[in-house]
Amino acid sequence: MLKWVTLIIGLIILALGIIVLVEGSQEIAGIVIIAISVLTILLVIGLLLKKKAKPQKITPATTEPDEEPPVF
Repeated sequence: MLKWVTLIIGLIILALGIIVLVEGSQEIAGIVIIAISVLTILLVIGLLLKKKAKPQKITPATTEPDEEPPVF
């Protein structure tokens, strides 16, 4: 839940950065806001896409073969 909220806040901040960059007089501030929000969004997307590793079942190894080897 927290990851989704962070993603939504990151998108809102990205929109704010674009508005500051385009409409405002602070171009550097807009670029910094956009850069930080993009990094945040990418991090959250990476965390959301990350899959947990499933534990593998350990199969017992057979010590005796099913057939005996041929004798020459």
